[in-house]
Amino acid sequence: DFLLSRELSSQYVHVIFLCENRVETMKRGLQKLNFRELEHITRNIVGLWGTGWNADLDSTYIDDMRELKSLLVEKEVLDELRSVVKEMLSRPHVVSGEVLGAA
Repeated sequence: DFLLSRELSSQYVHVIFLCENRVETMKRGLQKLNFRELEHITRNIVGLWGTGWNADLDSTYIDDMRELKSLLVEKEVLDELRSVVKEMLSRPHVVSGEVLGAA
């Protein structure tokens, strides 16, 4: 027993996850986040794609991300992805009975 609170030990796990996976937190998109926001995102990633408390990502997820990265360097694929995302974002979405994106 190290007598750490559950919250503090969880934060340590998430910081270790960021370090082990070499997440570049000083990149422009992540630089704006404070620790709580970054820890929240990391908690969700570990919860959804992690393999437990060992702070490793599921190997299938890592392989899928490598494949996706190699596809996104192709201009045609990237342009198609952009158009699909723009189309999806332009449509109203229903969440809990409320229509989002509708004026």
